[in-house]
Amino acid sequence: MVSATHAETVKPAEINAVEHAEQSHNPPFINSSLKLPENLPVPGGIAVVPLNIQHPQRPTVRFGSREVFVVPYQNQWHAVVGLPIDILPGNYILGTLDHEEETGKVDMQVISLPPPTADAEERTSDNQSRQIIHRGAIPIQLEAALASSDINRVMRVPDELLEDDRGLTGSFVFTPVVESEQMIPFGKILQQKKIISHNYVSYIAASGAQVYAPAPGIVVRVIENAGESTELYIHHGGGIVSVLGNLEKILVQEGQRLDRGEQVGKADVDGSLNRSRVDLGISLNGFLVDPLQFPSSP
Repeated sequence: MVSATHAETVKPAEINAVEHAEQSHNPPFINSSLKLPENLPVPGGIAVVPLNIQHPQRPTVRFGSREVFVVPYQNQWHAVVGLPIDILPGNYILGTLDHEEETGKVDMQVISLPPPTADAEERTSDNQSRQIIHRGAIPIQLEAALASSDINRVMRVPDELLEDDRGLTGSFVFTPVVESEQMIPFGKILQQKKIISHNYVSYIAASGAQVYAPAPGIVVRVIENAGESTELYIHHGGGIVSVLGNLEKILVQEGQRLDRGEQVGKADVDGSLNRSRVDLGISLNGFLVDPLQFPSSP
């Protein structure tokens, strides 16, 4: 569980109108048109929290012991907070530190998951439809073939991979990592009568399909073990790290800088499906969150 402190009511930091007027000579915010993730503050989701701090110097914000990504948007700072999949709904506190090193508190509410929706079709960039299932409070039951796939592991991102952004500015816009027609969603999954926390998305694709980098970044770790898990970790800046798993072949190396959509490997074959399965996890401030909350590139 997260170590943030619960609170019944916490008012966001207020801005003094006189001080704000005196600061009007400061340079304007940059990247004010940045495309943010969907604000869905549910377990395993993302909370986009306005901070009511207009000073152009970026404040520091923490959720428990973890520093969170802070971005300028519509002329004020917003905290973009990743929430763990097992967090309880309720009121939480973000701690802030402004340019004058004054501390403050901003409240953040985590809500319950909505009921799951039925299977739907979503248009992809290549005009092909893919079958998706939206996660919800009731576990999703997989069809027999998918249920037999090895998806019961819990994906993790080591803390040491989160510490250095390496000069990257961070991007919330992600492109599909593989061409697929079906996926196993993020969330609670009913697999062979057992409920598991599936904290990543699994894409079902053609055997040996090409796998691409979801966003610009730097390769920070490559794990290749014959007959075991193969994983690729990419740092995108702002505390965002993506993990690509179940690859047959990795074509990049640690320290390599990647562009969005650049090929990084080939998908491995899932024996229970006779097709390939590519796992995608996205970590935000150290917690694996639903990749589908991030905006996608055309």
